[in-house]
Amino acid sequence: MKKLTNGLVLGLAVAALTGCSTVKVEPGSDTYIEPRGSQAVETEIVRAAIPVTVLDNTVPSDGLSSDVVALAKGRLAAGGYTVDAGEAYVTVRLRTSVAPFDKFGNYYVYEGQLGVNVTRADGKLLANELVSVKSDRVLESERALINARQKISDEAGNAVTRVVNEKTTGMESVIVVMRNITDGRAANIAKAIRKQPGVFSCNKLPQSPKGVIEYRVIYDAKSFPDSIQGVVDKAARNN
Repeated sequence: MKKLTNGLVLGLAVAALTGCSTVKVEPGSDTYIEPRGSQAVETEIVRAAIPVTVLDNTVPSDGLSSDVVALAKGRLAAGGYTVDAGEAYVTVRLRTSVAPFDKFGNYYVYEGQLGVNVTRADGKLLANELVSVKSDRVLESERALINARQKISDEAGNAVTRVVNEKTTGMESVIVVMRNITDGRAANIAKAIRKQPGVFSCNKLPQSPKGVIEYRVIYDAKSFPDSIQGVVDKAARNN
C-alpha cells in the first residue's frame, strides 16, 4: 500500500447535479480511528476486510492435519485477517503427511510434507507449494514423530501467512467523501464503483459528519495503475 500523508486529497469531484455537492477521494484510514493515511491502521483495516478460510485437504484427515489447519487459522487471525466469516475471498487448502525417513539404531528421522494451495474467490490460483521438513535425529521413533509434527505445524503457519500476505499486498483503500448529496445518488455512485473489476468492496461508513456520506473502497492497486480517481469521477458523472 502506498503511504499517504494526512490531508492529502487524491483528486477532486465532478460537478454535482445539485450545484455545490462534491465527491472526493481521500486517504483510506478512518478519521474516527486515527488520522487518514496511518499506514499501520490502513494495513489493519484492509486485512480485516479480506475474508480468509483454511480447509483441510488431507485424505484421510487426521489429528495432525486438523491441528495444522487450526494453527494456520490462528496465525492469520493474529495477522489481522478475518477468518471463516462470510464468503471467503482467499481460500487456503492444506495437505499434510508425516512418514519415517531414516533410522540408525534406535535413532529415527521423520519427514513431513505440506501442500499449500491458495485460490481467490474468482477461481484464480494464487499459490501452489509443496514444503518438506525433517525431524531432528532423535532417540525413539515416537519422539522423532512428535518433532516432525511440530515442525510441519510451524512451517504451515509460516507458509500460509507469508503467501496470504504476499497475495494481498497490492490491496489498498481510499474513502470516497460525498458532500451535499442525496442517499440515493450516493448509493448509485457506490454501486457503479463496486461493479468495476479490481474493486473488492465499497461499503458505507457509519457516523459520517452531517451532510457527508462516506464509502470505503478497497481495491487491487494493480488494476488501477493511474489511481482509482478516474473510476470515482466516472461513477459520479454518470449518476
